[in-house]
Amino acid sequence: MKLSNKILFLFTLMVAATSLSASQNQTEWYSATGSPAVRVFVKGAYVYAQLDQGGLNDSAIKLKHVNGDLLHEYGADYIRIRDFNADGSFDIGVLTGAGYGGSDMCYAVFEYLPDFYAYKTRSSKTVCFN
Repeated sequence: MKLSNKILFLFTLMVAATSLSASQNQTEWYSATGSPAVRVFVKGAYVYAQLDQGGLNDSAIKLKHVNGDLLHEYGADYIRIRDFNADGSFDIGVLTGAGYGGSDMCYAVFEYLPDFYAYKTRSSKTVCFN
């Protein structure tokens, strides 16, 4: 194989790998509608949650260390924003493991505390579903 063909081949592989990883590595999630309005994001080695408090105190809190392998593999499913404890408020789930082929995905749940307008900084339970 000529040198120019080898370079073209390697370039093609790099472009394909870049577009694949860009589509799988989601790093921000938002609550749809409901309470509370929250932005969850990955920055550095951690997952953070930031409540929309109308600019009063929009500081982010650190929730959990990122599992880079799970983030890369499951992308958008790495974070779940939903009412895990049926109290009417959005909680945050961070993927901690998954069965073969993505079945039985397990999440560390960070519950919303409406009286404090904040999230627990430690996971209160693990929930698994598929």
